[in-house]
Amino acid sequence: MNMGICPNCGSWIDEGDICGCCGGSGGYDYGQNDDDSFHVRNESDQKINRVRYIINSEMSYDNANLHQAMVILNQTNDEIDNCLRKSNVSEEFSLKRLKIEIDDLKEKIRIKIDRNDKSKRNKGHARKKFIKIRASNIEFGDHLPIFKLVRRDEGHIAVYLDNNEIGFVSNDLKPGKSSLESNASELTYLPEISYAQPLFYKNCPDNHDFPRLVSAELLDDSQAKELFELHSYPKEKLITIAETEFFNHRRLRKGMKLKLVKEPDNIHDKDAIAVYLDNSKIGYVANSQKTSCSFTSMASDLKDIPQVSYAKYLQFYNGTRHIAVRRK
Repeated sequence: MNMGICPNCGSWIDEGDICGCCGGSGGYDYGQNDDDSFHVRNESDQKINRVRYIINSEMSYDNANLHQAMVILNQTNDEIDNCLRKSNVSEEFSLKRLKIEIDDLKEKIRIKIDRNDKSKRNKGHARKKFIKIRASNIEFGDHLPIFKLVRRDEGHIAVYLDNNEIGFVSNDLKPGKSSLESNASELTYLPEISYAQPLFYKNCPDNHDFPRLVSAELLDDSQAKELFELHSYPKEKLITIAETEFFNHRRLRKGMKLKLVKEPDNIHDKDAIAVYLDNSKIGYVANSQKTSCSFTSMASDLKDIPQVSYAKYLQFYNGTRHIAVRRK
């Protein structure tokens, strides 16, 4: 499949697809390069996406995978440096931006390796991060759900959603079925109260009392704290920032003030809202289901906000999406 440049934000995108950065669509400009920086950039993007998958999947609970991801990043960084040493590099801006992203990913890997090591030393359950929950016929909708797990007695863990008991951690997992999932009876290391984030569910019509089987991930203290912060804001206040090539090489940090500017004359999206850090455009308010988190507003939901408004940066949710909260 060919790749082109989104005319709205300058990001590379598969031909005919919706831009993953700004959500724009339409014709794409296929650039010509007189050096090999385009190929370096394209290959670097693919390697970085591979590392992102490792970090944000079950593979991240095995340090061998994380060390391999670190090797990939180091090799990619060396290839970018070699390319930047040449003169007249057409993709210089993009390659420098990728180097910053590599630094961020390497820091995330170090943190995950440290957490895995601590879990092995203290609890010996580094692999057991996922559970199955027998739940009532609940609906999540656009809500950002957080399950509270309460230990009742040995082998039984009740599950609450918004202070309502909705089910229990399953104890039906067969031995050897999964190396990453735990039965309730195996979670002896959990405190009296802990938290989990639902991932997906399937219907079990044969069980009338608990017709849903929910897969969930156990959260450590820092993950739970970040999730509770997002949970404290209504959906209409939260936005997802779709980063673009205009990113100005500064790392976003919690509490940074962002300016939101409507672009009603944007030929690709009449609802487009640009996001600025200081005087530099760093992206757009996401405006598609593909680029926006379900618990945040899309640009098309914000028709009533002023031409210029402000937001505060919150966090890099799940290592995949920048989240901010709109200010009055």
